[in-house]
Amino acid sequence: PALSLDGSEYQALYGEPAGKPAPLDLQAEAALLQGLWRAAPACSLVHDVSEGGLAVCLAEAGIASGIGAELDLPDDPVTLFGEGGGQAVIACAPDAVPELGAPIRPIGSVGGDSLLGVRIDELRQAYEMST
Repeated sequence: PALSLDGSEYQALYGEPAGKPAPLDLQAEAALLQGLWRAAPACSLVHDVSEGGLAVCLAEAGIASGIGAELDLPDDPVTLFGEGGGQAVIACAPDAVPELGAPIRPIGSVGGDSLLGVRIDELRQAYEMST
């Protein structure tokens, strides 16, 4: 999917509103949702990547579960905080990766007490202070 910081939560916090959000492909969105629905029984987590991008999605999952992850992601704002359609995070056993009808990119493995270098309890505390 096309990712962009234009119109994103990241841009709202750290930049001036400018640019144009990434375009949506409604057919690809529908296909992804159907694939996620079929895959859900084999997964321990299915979560959309939306406001705040991948890093926020992963933080929400870590806060909800109390479990961190070892991730292999580039350290750049577009990868971590870029927004656009067509992204979801799933967690499943390595031998049970479902066929989604959309590209799957492994990003790491579940486990531990931190996420992207931040302890889950610190993420939870920051979240609770912001609400």
